[in-house]
Amino acid sequence: MTFWPDDLTENLPIPPTTILKEAASELSTKTNGILVASVRFDEVNSDEKLFYYDFSVTAKSLNYRYDIFYICCKPSKSYPLELTKGEKKYSASSQDELRDLVVKMLNSEDVIMSIKTLIAQAKIL
Repeated sequence: MTFWPDDLTENLPIPPTTILKEAASELSTKTNGILVASVRFDEVNSDEKLFYYDFSVTAKSLNYRYDIFYICCKPSKSYPLELTKGEKKYSASSQDELRDLVVKMLNSEDVIMSIKTLIAQAKIL
């Protein structure tokens, strides 16, 4: 008899960072590296420990970083989590809900306009 099940490392949930990094990688590919999206991690200790992941886009030739949104979740339980974009807060209870929410955020009119403006300005330099 063992203390832990044999399949402990199988069928693991997809962590939020994996979804965010996929979105980040896709932007770099679509813009041929003109813009690079990144996911930055921070740990905050308040009443309870939380992980924060900031999703931002950098135009290196402009020396400019555009912060789009951040998510926060508990270290031992990725979902539910909270996504904050500006003053608005959204929640996702699963990896599928997070994926849909990220698509919604990245395809919002203000984000698309900002990304297109950064591409245009970066191409000039």
